[in-house]
Order: sequence, then C-alpha cells, then structure tokens
Amino acid sequence: MIREVALEADDAREWTSAIRGAQINVRVVSCRPDGPRGMLQFIAISSREPVAKMLKAISSHPNVRLTDLVRTNDHRASGLVVTKNSPFCRTVAEMKGFCLGCYYSDAVKLRHSRRVIFESGVSLSKVLRRLKERGVAGAVRGVENLKGNDLLTFNQEEALKLAEAMGYFSLPRKVSIRQLAAILGMAPSTLDEVLRRAEGKVVSRYTSEPG
Repeated sequence: MIREVALEADDAREWTSAIRGAQINVRVVSCRPDGPRGMLQFIAISSREPVAKMLKAISSHPNVRLTDLVRTNDHRASGLVVTKNSPFCRTVAEMKGFCLGCYYSDAVKLRHSRRVIFESGVSLSKVLRRLKERGVAGAVRGVENLKGNDLLTFNQEEALKLAEAMGYFSLPRKVSIRQLAAILGMAPSTLDEVLRRAEGKVVSRYTSEPG
C-alpha cells in the first residue's frame, strides 16, 4: 500500500531562509536532482510586496548555484533555482519517494512539513536516519494510506480542462455554463456541481500547507 507521509524537516541551509518573514507565497512546482548533491527546482512566487528584492535575495543565497527567475509583474515571478546542497530532497529521491509539492506561505518557516509519497516497503526510520546523517533534523508527523480522494475524477478533469480551454474562467467569460453543459451532454446544474467539486480539490491541493 502506498503511503502519504507528512515529514517535518529543519534545515537552515534552505534558500527559503533568504526570504523568511516576507509577505510571500512560494510554490516548488517541480524538481529533480542536479549534480551530486543539488536540486533543480521550478518555482512560482506571488507576493504582496514587489518581488524584485526577494529575487535578488534568493539569487545571492549561499546555497544557490544558479537562478533564472522572471517577473511576470511586480508581484509575481517564476523560474528555475539550482541549489548546491539539498539533503532533504536528495534523501526523498534516493528513497524512491515523491513530494506532492512544497508550499511556503507568508512568514516562511525553516521547519515545515512536506507531503511525501513512499512505497509501503520504505523504512521511515531509515529515511530519518539518512536525514540525520546529512545534518537535517527530521520527524514524521503523520502517515496515511493514499486513497486518492483529492484526485480529480474523469468527469471533473474533462470538465475543468474544457472550461479552461474555452475561456470559462476568463474575465469576462467567453463561454457560459449552459454552452459548456451542452458540449458535455450534461444539465447545467450537474456541470456546475462537477466544476465546483473539481475547483475545490484543485484549490485545496494548491493552498494546503502540509502537516
């Protein structure tokens, strides 16, 4: 049985320490190992404050080898961060785990939990031991079997993708709920419920802070 584990890790080497306390949301959208110890991360940033100063702080962090960050406006940016040493991420990868996403909100914490998927055969005590060997204080804050209740159903994914493609979420809207329902062969009230449930799952997954 695949397990979803809330792993808490304390590592002052994280580049997020460069923006600690800022009014900012940072999401690590995707990542992969880079070199013998580092990670290549694609991040998205939104902030109440102008992000230019924060991007400079991230780029100059001692654990950051390279950045390619682009501002989409004064309060949003996205791009690549390449770290020199990311023991937590490397440990998860070596233990054949998958992070469901890292999300840092407002006052960024050095100690935070991340939701990680592990096979049932993976020893969590071994994961913690390997983290400790790499100078990271770790703790398991929760374990549950992966049920997939927060994943989109086929109908929800189909409706959400069509709505996005046809401009239902644009301002102003380019298509009505009745038009979408006619294409999908649903009653408007049924499609409205399908979209609401899908939106709820997407928002919950995006904004939830593990732990």
